[in-house]
This record gives sequence, C-alpha cells and structure tokens, in this order.
Amino acid sequence: MADLDLTRDDQGFSPTFLEEDPFLFIKPYEYESLGIIPSDIPIGTLPAMRHPSSQIPSRWGGSVYGCGIFEMCYLMNPEELRFLQAISFERPDDIQRHYKKINELYTKIGLLIRYSSLGRPYYLIPVHLVSNSLTHVRAKVEEISKIVSFHKKKYTKEDLVIGALTHKDDLITQDLAIRFKEHRFLAIESFKDLSKLNEVLDLVILASDPFEIVEMEKFSHGGTQRLSKKKAEQYAMYLLWKLYGVIKPGGEIFIIAHHQLAKTDETAIVKFRTEHEAKSFVLFSHLFRTQKTYQSSKETMTVNISDLQHYLRGRYVEQEVISGLLKGRDVDQLTLEEFDSLPQRYFPLNTPAVPADQAMSWNKLLSVFFLKIFLKPFIFKPVRQEWESRFEAKGFSPRYMLTYLGQKRAVRKPVREMLKELSDSRLSGCPVEFVADYRDSFDYVITTLGVIEKLKKGNVEGIPELFSDRLTEPLENRKRRFPALNDVMKLSSRTPQLERIQDRINPDRIEGPRTSIFDNLEALTLFGFSPGEIRELLIIVLGHSRLGRIVSGKMTEKALQGLSTLAATYSPQQGLNLLRYCTLLTMAEMEASKGSLLSAEQLSELFQLYDSAATVIINKDADWNSLLDKEIASLGGTRNKVIRQLLKMIGHFEFLNNWHDLRSKGAMEKQAIADFDTFRLSRLENAIRLVSAVEQFEQRFLKTDPLLAPAYYRKILDIEFHGTGHLFERMESSLVLVLLWITLNIAKGEVINFNPLFSDLDPSNLDERVREIEYEARGISIEHLEIPLLNQLRDQLYAHGKS
Repeated sequence: MADLDLTRDDQGFSPTFLEEDPFLFIKPYEYESLGIIPSDIPIGTLPAMRHPSSQIPSRWGGSVYGCGIFEMCYLMNPEELRFLQAISFERPDDIQRHYKKINELYTKIGLLIRYSSLGRPYYLIPVHLVSNSLTHVRAKVEEISKIVSFHKKKYTKEDLVIGALTHKDDLITQDLAIRFKEHRFLAIESFKDLSKLNEVLDLVILASDPFEIVEMEKFSHGGTQRLSKKKAEQYAMYLLWKLYGVIKPGGEIFIIAHHQLAKTDETAIVKFRTEHEAKSFVLFSHLFRTQKTYQSSKETMTVNISDLQHYLRGRYVEQEVISGLLKGRDVDQLTLEEFDSLPQRYFPLNTPAVPADQAMSWNKLLSVFFLKIFLKPFIFKPVRQEWESRFEAKGFSPRYMLTYLGQKRAVRKPVREMLKELSDSRLSGCPVEFVADYRDSFDYVITTLGVIEKLKKGNVEGIPELFSDRLTEPLENRKRRFPALNDVMKLSSRTPQLERIQDRINPDRIEGPRTSIFDNLEALTLFGFSPGEIRELLIIVLGHSRLGRIVSGKMTEKALQGLSTLAATYSPQQGLNLLRYCTLLTMAEMEASKGSLLSAEQLSELFQLYDSAATVIINKDADWNSLLDKEIASLGGTRNKVIRQLLKMIGHFEFLNNWHDLRSKGAMEKQAIADFDTFRLSRLENAIRLVSAVEQFEQRFLKTDPLLAPAYYRKILDIEFHGTGHLFERMESSLVLVLLWITLNIAKGEVINFNPLFSDLDPSNLDERVREIEYEARGISIEHLEIPLLNQLRDQLYAHGKS
C-alpha cells in the first residue's frame, strides 16, 4: 500500500497535529531507562507511547491494539488463557513479574502491545502503515472537530464536557484535546468508566462501530470468545443505554467508524495504476483467505468488492511472514508469474462483529434512545485522491467511513413525577423507600405477569374452584373489569419483550443479578411501553393496594382506608371492579413473591378481606375501625388477634383457626393433624413455639401493670412492617418474637423495616443470611430484655445513630 506524504500543505491538516510526534516514538537510547527489551520489538515496527487505537486490523481479526482480542483466543491454549485472565493490568507490580510471558503471548496472537520490565505498556507501530494510520486518525479528527464546533454554536456553550469512547492514549483524543483546550475530553475505556462517571456529558463520541467497541478488551465482560450476533446486539444496546444515562437532556452522540462491507459475491473491474500495486494486491490475496483466487494482470482484474475493501483497510502482517513467503526477496523483484505461483497462507479475513447491513443496524439500535439528525457515508478527500492514484474501479465506489449524529430522546414523564402520582393515588401498597429489592426487579414483574397470563388462558390448576371463578371473573367479563386491568393484560402478553429488554439493559447480569424497574423506567418508556403500562409496572413493584401486606400480617385491615376512599370516587359497580382488579393482582404478586401457588388458607384470607372491603364500599355506614373491633371481639381479644397476625407473618396460615387447641393435643393427634408429614409436623411445632413465646414474654415483662399488655398488643396492630416475609417465614418462631420484642420497644415511629438486612443480596444467599440472623438472635439473652434497658437503647439509637 502506498504511503501518503503527511507534510504536504494540500492535505488540509492543521499544524497542531504535525508540530510534534503524535505517536511519541521511543528512541533507542531510552530503551534501558524505560525497561524496554530490544528483542521485543519486531523488525518493521517502531515502539511508541501512543497508538492509533483500532485503526490497524490484525491478520487474525480485530485490531492489533486489543480491539477484538477475544477473537484470537483460539490461538492460545487453556493454560495461557487462564494466565492472561488472572493478570491485573491495572497493577504494574503484577505485570512486572510476568511481563516476559505476557509479551510472548501477545506476540503469538499478533497484538502490537508490549510491556516493559517496569510493568508499563508501550506500542509497536508498523512503519509501512504509519501514514495510513495517521490519515485515518486525521479523517476522524476533522469530522469530529466539525461536530464539536457545531454543538458549541447550537447550544451557545463555551466549555463542553465531551466523552470519547476510546483508549486514553489514543491519538484521536490527544489531538482533540490540543485543538479544543476550552473543552474537557473524558476518555471512556470500559463499562466501569461509564458506571463511575459522576458528571453529565454534553456530547459523546464513538470513534468505532458500537459493535466493535463491545468487543474491545476492556469493554468485554470476561468472555474469551467472540460474541454471538445476539449477544453482540445485547451489549451494543447496553452500551447505548449507559451512554443515554450520562448525556444531558438534549445532548448528542456522534459516531464515526469504518464503513464495513459484508461478504458478497459482487465484483468490480479494477485496474491498478502500477505493477507494484497489482503485486501488492495479489500478495494480499496469498496471505489472507479472500473470496476469490487472483491471477496477476497488467491490464484489469475482476475483484470481489469485499476483498478490495479489506485490502484498502490495510492489515498488519509480521515482516518475517512476508519474507518467508517471498523467500527474502522484495515485492518488486518478483515477476507477475512468480506471484501467481506463491503458496497460499490463508490467514482469516475475519469480518469485524458488525452486522451485514451496518447502516440499518445503527438505525435500529440508535433510534431507541436517540433522534437521528443524520446518518451518512463519509470519505476523506485525501483518501479519495490516494485511491484514485492507485487504482480505478468500475461498478463500485469503495466505502470509507459511516457517520451518525443523534440527539438524546426525551421521555414523556420523569420517573419522580410518575412515582408521586402513584403515591397520591392511594392505590400503591408500599412507599417507594420501603420496597424490597427483590420486588424492584424485572424477574419479579415478569413472574407476576406470568400468573396473569396463565389465568387469562384459563389455567387455574391448583386453585380451588371457589376462588378461581372469582379471580378470573374480571379477565373474562368486561363489565366486571376495571379499565387499568386492560393495561395489565397487554403487559402479560408482552413478557417476552420485557425479557429481551432485560437482556439488553443488563446482559449476562453485568449490573448484578437483579435488574431494577425503577432504575430502568426510562428505558421501558423509550422501548415503547405506554404510560398506562408503565404505571401498571410500577404498581406491581409497589403492590396493587395494601391487600397483600394485610394478608401477610404486616398491617391490619385499617390500612385499606385509602383503597375504600378511592373506590368511593367511582360508582358502586366500578368501585367493586377496582376491588376485583386489586384482588387479582394481589394474588399474582403474592404468588410471585412466594415463588409457589398460594395455599387455600391464604386465598381464603384474601377473599375474606375482599368481602370486608366490599362491605365498606357498598355500605356507607360501615367503616374499618368498627370492622376491626368486631373481629377482635369475635376472636376473643386483642392478644388473639395479634397471635393470628404473627402466624400470618411466619407463613403458618394453616393454623389460623386452630392454634388454640394445638398444645393440648397428644403426639399421635399432632401426627394426624399433620397428616403424618414430617415437614407439616415441624410447622405445627413451630406454631406452638410461637404461642408459647408470646405467653413467655407476656408473663415476664407485661404482668407488672395491667395496661402494659393491651398497649403492647395494640402497638403491634398499629405498626406497619416491611421485609418480614422472607425473614420470618424462614426463622424459628421463638426467635421471631425476640426480634419483634426488641424492635417494637425501640421503634418510635409507625414503621419497622427489615428489608435493609437483605439489601443487594444475591437471592441464592438468602437462606445463609437468615441463618446468620438466627444465630445472632439465639445469642440474645431474654433475661436482659427488660423494658427500661430497651428504652435506654432506644434513646441512644435515636440520639447517636448507634448504641
């Protein structure tokens, strides 16, 4: 490939780029002080402190500077792969110990990165590709400069913060920083850099195709193979979503990348201007696995256009490989006939991980998050002139760069505004600040919608007919359907789309095992979910009313005052439809939370609550306080109501109506009640321990004053609990009483939240965490839990934040 003379004024280059050595070439006399071993520098390359990023393709695919390193992993054995993966490249002392082996492996896979004995990287620049590299860099810098200047004028902002997705020592960012000293350029090398970015960007620049960027070593997520087409699209979408999050409202994204051409059978008639050029092309076809086999010709050649495109990109091949093929002779010393008889090496011409139709792919991905300003091809004038001086192609115009400029899309309504509307609606079951982590997740929402979809299809297996008919009624009868249920039904049919979106905004769970709904709400809006659907997704996370929390023993029936007040704003029929809708969704949410079908006892509790709510909605003389007082009286007092509440908290619904009699039963009677099932028998014994623990605490701490016990039990009924389900249902019941006794006596407010005990916990570690809490609770001596001591503990906690 002919070199360009970069010192000519007619190239149109600014002097800044040429005043200094852009690569920062390392002189031989500097080798020793920098810890560089001369034998690590191949013939035909020059060591430098900077490199042209992904401009030079490797003969193995990807870039010689690390973009696409994982495509070349098949050149290494498993032991070598494990070695490289174990090295921490951010720790020079780690590299120092292993720099020789690292350099050996990089040589083996064709990378032009080396490490010195001081543990610092340096780069090898192929002499014959220096001018080509600088031309590509200059082309990108010129176009990016136009966009930066345009953005500055458009937004009348003097000092822009610009993110550039490239290596920190890439020539493009180095030159842009020199040109635009008034702006700040932030090099973003990895997803980690994006995540810890703590400022908003005015403009983001991608100097490579998004699909190539996600294949770059530092952007890849621990894989050792090239990404599949599906995975590459997921990671490219994830990259754009992350960029969307760091760009200011109305900010822009600019992409300039090599215009890729997929494999094709199309050909063009090419006439090379010189014999040297024709030989260079034939040599290229002997080194790489081209689409066709070519014979030298002084006239014209029929060339596959994708082969020509690869040739024009320029590929690095080690000098010893070329010398071996030519047997030490120069290209110009061989005749055309001798070239035809050269052996074939067939190095792979790996097409970068870019879809066949690059422009269509960009349109598809980018349109989700950005409004297109333009998407167009670009060819640098000096490149066109150089190509014209080297060859003439009939029927094909070689591609050079593809450019895209887009503006960040605005969402219809901010997340905070949507959440506030829900809070004011009195429909949501839980304040945002108390939502359990597992509920704020795509997995939970998808599971909940799966229950609705199952019921829509008439699959009510495992649900007693009495309850299944009432649950499916609003799904089958439009007159019994609250309007919002239509959005839920649409959502349930779109669960495959939700799963795809989750894989795109959290591929391979790179953000952790839980994909938050709250954190990704804007993404769902941008992916086309309607305001009504978004609202329903949020309510599923928060809970459709407090029905489920009451059934689970976390609060009393009085908490439904908000729902009945909301129902009163509708006609009686529509008010009951609202209640049916909440009951149906509550059942689905409880099943998703539990991970299994609800028991008949749980469903019975849910529909008893439904009947009470219906009474309050229809009968204007009924109210929740009087209903609660009647229930307490029918149960035999506040204490019995509390025990029933505690049994719900620990998930022992099967004993709600017979717990009084369990202790008086003999061993065989207990076996019979448990249906001779060991697990059910252990639950029965656990229920007995709960009742005994209540009596123990009452006898020890509440007998000194006749008013203490009623006050304590009333406090339990008035407190709003969070996070008890996944904790208490797994704990021994007597230890549950220890935790409740301490927290109830310490709490000054009306809320006790156990969710922080499980914050950001992998679901697989849930049981282990509960065992740890049980161990701690078991070590607490009840002898020391006197109320005066707990009062002192409370005062210290509220005064100092710790005790």
